[in-house]
Amino acid sequence: PENPAIADTLGWVLLNRGQVERALPLLETARRALPDQPDVRYHYASALAKAGRRAEARQELADLLNEVEVFAQRTDAQSLLQSLR
Repeated sequence: PENPAIADTLGWVLLNRGQVERALPLLETARRALPDQPDVRYHYASALAKAGRRAEARQELADLLNEVEVFAQRTDAQSLLQSLR
C-alpha cells in the first residue's frame, strides 16, 4: 500500500468488508497523495462516514461536489451527502 492508488483500492475493499479501522488510514493516505482524484476523495469521505466522523465526511463530500462536475461516483457521493444531513 505504499502506492497511493493501491492504498485506495485496498482501503475501498476493506471498507466494503466492514473493516473501517483498517481502511481509514489507507484511504486517508491515498486522499493526501491524490488530492485531484474525485473517486479517491469519495472513498475517503465514505470511510469517514462509516467511522462516525459525519461532519468531516459532509465537508469532504460538499467540497468534492462543488469542485468536480463529473466523476464516476458522483451520484453515490450525492446520496451519501444527503444521508449525512
